[in-house]
Amino acid sequence: MRTARFSGVVAEQTSQLQSYDSAFLCEALSRVRAAGSGSEICVGLLVGENTSIAMLDSTGQARAEGTITDRQPLGCITKVFTGALALSAHVDRCLDFDEGIECIDLHPFYKEAGGITIRHLLNHTHGLDVTHVHHIEQTPERLIDLNALGCALQQSRRLFSPGVLYSYSNAGMWLTAGILERRYSARFIDLVISKLLRPAEIDVLSDIDESTWWCPAVGGDFALSIPEFLKFLRWFMSRDRLSSHPELSLPSVPTGRSLEQGACAGWKYYGAGWYGHQMGTDHASMSFRAHLKKRIAIVAAARAAIATGVLARIFGEVIPELFSLKLPRPLTTPGPVPDEQLCIGTYLDQGMIVRVIPSMSMGLEAEIFDRNDALRNKEPAARAVLTPATGGTYLAASPDRSFFQCMQFLIRGEQGYEYLWDGRQVMRRAG
Repeated sequence: MRTARFSGVVAEQTSQLQSYDSAFLCEALSRVRAAGSGSEICVGLLVGENTSIAMLDSTGQARAEGTITDRQPLGCITKVFTGALALSAHVDRCLDFDEGIECIDLHPFYKEAGGITIRHLLNHTHGLDVTHVHHIEQTPERLIDLNALGCALQQSRRLFSPGVLYSYSNAGMWLTAGILERRYSARFIDLVISKLLRPAEIDVLSDIDESTWWCPAVGGDFALSIPEFLKFLRWFMSRDRLSSHPELSLPSVPTGRSLEQGACAGWKYYGAGWYGHQMGTDHASMSFRAHLKKRIAIVAAARAAIATGVLARIFGEVIPELFSLKLPRPLTTPGPVPDEQLCIGTYLDQGMIVRVIPSMSMGLEAEIFDRNDALRNKEPAARAVLTPATGGTYLAASPDRSFFQCMQFLIRGEQGYEYLWDGRQVMRRAG
């Protein structure tokens, strides 16, 4: 019943989007500015074939789409393009989502890591740990160096068996793109241009030179303007063999509490037919949602880490994860949690170590170490009190609130809980 009621509300709200134009978006952005943002913000709306775009500059001046040309870094949103390439390759019969990574014959690791399929790579259920890999190497031909990536993967212990859990990662996109490069004998950047951007009538060649590098997981130099990004989405949604591909109906389910309901083919899924993704740094952010069947898309970009908040302020009534959002709240009943002792232990991946210990007063605390520094320095990068909260979660907050996360302990084992979930990724218990 909840889904039926939500679908009815979405149908009513999305019908209203057809009347939204650039003037409406300018007015909406002005309200965002009144709420406190001083950043440059751009918002776009696509309904069928109709596009409306508006921008608010740092002085508060609103402008319509005719003056907007700035390109925005795509960051992690590039995963959507990697997924779109994989869907296109499947349509071309160059890729099988059930195919295993043992098809990569460049390093022994791939033969030994049996059981991981292309589908696992694209929906973040592969269990590979690349939190220690900050950039991928290239071959002299400027292809993804799958041999070097295999060496890095061989150094890290598998987080979990394929398909058992969900943990957001760059590994799947790097490996998928590397496989596609070799199937088509072309670089990732050239595949994106020839198979996605050029068919969508987007011209980026003037901004590309020999030093340009597009990363299939975190973007690199890949940037598009809001009008260009909406052109891509309009093209993608008009191609039924891509936007209605069966793979998009098979989202993996997040391991613990999460704003999204799953991930599939490089996209995140938010429920009720809405897909999307987001990226954010201190200096730039971008967030979008698209209803592929109704051919509706909303997108926001900003020169600060506020894009998702802007999207929520203007379009919150049609964003599924906000429609039914219930944030964890501290438990009202004082006293120890029954399974607290099972949480105590050390959890880690290749990039971070979290040590959960009894608090000096009562309850639990977490000591968070950067793994590179932990070997040299016993002082943690952050300390946080773990407050039991609703939904089986813990609210982890440092005394100065510089560190705040919602955490969950997952899967009871003989030594205690086997995994720690931070809303995006899992860390396994040491030992």
